[in-house]
Amino acid sequence: MSRDLPIFSLRVPEKIRQQVAREARKNHRSINAEVLTRLEASFQKDDVFHLLLEEIRQLRQDLAAVVKRKG
Repeated sequence: MSRDLPIFSLRVPEKIRQQVAREARKNHRSINAEVLTRLEASFQKDDVFHLLLEEIRQLRQDLAAVVKRKG
């Protein structure tokens, strides 16, 4: 299955390559799997961040309406 995926070449500094390789070994993954896992996690964090930001905006609006009513 993974052989059917497109190839994505990426240049990274040696220090980062070593860090990824070290973490991949620690997590019993290939370097490719480590990079994919971390990329997917970063997108999930972005999604959660945007959901929380929207919730905060809504709470601020609700609070402003309550304060205005209590006047």
